[in-house]
Amino acid sequence: MAWRAMEVQDQRVQFVVSALKQIKPFAALCVEYGISRPTGYLWLERYRGGGVAAIAERSRRPHHSPSQTALELEQRVTQLRQCYPDWGARMLRVHFGEDDRWHGKPLHEAILAICKELGIAEAIVFRGIEGYGSGSRIRHANRWTLSKDAPLQLSIVDTEEQIAKLLPHLDAMIEEGLVATSTVEVIRYSRTPEKAAQNP
Repeated sequence: MAWRAMEVQDQRVQFVVSALKQIKPFAALCVEYGISRPTGYLWLERYRGGGVAAIAERSRRPHHSPSQTALELEQRVTQLRQCYPDWGARMLRVHFGEDDRWHGKPLHEAILAICKELGIAEAIVFRGIEGYGSGSRIRHANRWTLSKDAPLQLSIVDTEEQIAKLLPHLDAMIEEGLVATSTVEVIRYSRTPEKAAQNP
């Protein structure tokens, strides 16, 4: 129907007018306008209480945000980020092979253990299908067997200081592979209090 190209306010006014004239059953009218019956009743109730202005689109922003960052602090952080664009979290990517080992243990398990010991925020191992690195040897995961020569990538995210603590360990542990770092913007990082207590 043509109302989809209308402004939201015009759609609501037309809906309310049609509902008040009782041109067709209320449920059918709601279907025609693509809204639920509770929404239709809400628009009618608002219109009766305050006229056309009362059915205008309202902000969905909460009235109260107790954990919102103070405006002054938010502005200061924004200024600092503009002055120092390289500040922030760092992502370290370590590329090596699944058959690489450290003291008889799979290398990815050994590196994860060091990350855990250092309190690194996030470390995840990804298993690739195929690839090659510094040694130019193509590593691939055999589709028919559980190959132990697949390319692996270990992705680690934390502050620059934490990443700096890890680098000497990686220098000693990795014989052949690639280590790359980049700045990342962390959008959200949270842990429930229960999980934080279990995994300090």
